[in-house]
Amino acid sequence: MGIQTKDIHPDGLDPSVIQGLVADPWRRKIYVSSTHAQAVDRLNSGLSPKSPLKTLKWWSDHKKESGDLILVGAGHVETLDVANEVNIPSTLNDVAIIGLGSGDRRPKFTVGSVGNSDTAADFMISGPGTFLKNLRFVCGLDSLVAMINCSAADCGFEDL
Repeated sequence: MGIQTKDIHPDGLDPSVIQGLVADPWRRKIYVSSTHAQAVDRLNSGLSPKSPLKTLKWWSDHKKESGDLILVGAGHVETLDVANEVNIPSTLNDVAIIGLGSGDRRPKFTVGSVGNSDTAADFMISGPGTFLKNLRFVCGLDSLVAMINCSAADCGFEDL
């Protein structure tokens, strides 16, 4: 049956963005969406678009595996307030994080916030082969060291 557009978000999937990645039957797919009515971090596995994880941070802290394909729902919002809040360590290879939606509906990660003035807040990438696409990163403070901190080889960034 495949992924149904209505299962992710009304804005749906952009087939050109994820066609090859989603078609890989051996790749584990994780769904993340802060706007989905059934999104829960502690109770959901994130393996179904009908019961996604609420945050990418939860995947990073508890669920991560090499080769994961994370589909982040349109309209998703998440704030990263401390260093390495989302961390793809060097022990993980070939992780892909793909944002769904377009324009202002692309997933948004606010790095740093007025309530927490940690200027080292970031999205840390040490895992080789990591790929990020169609995500928005915005600065929540007047000054940050780096929003995305990448020390890994063979990483790709597109439409950020």
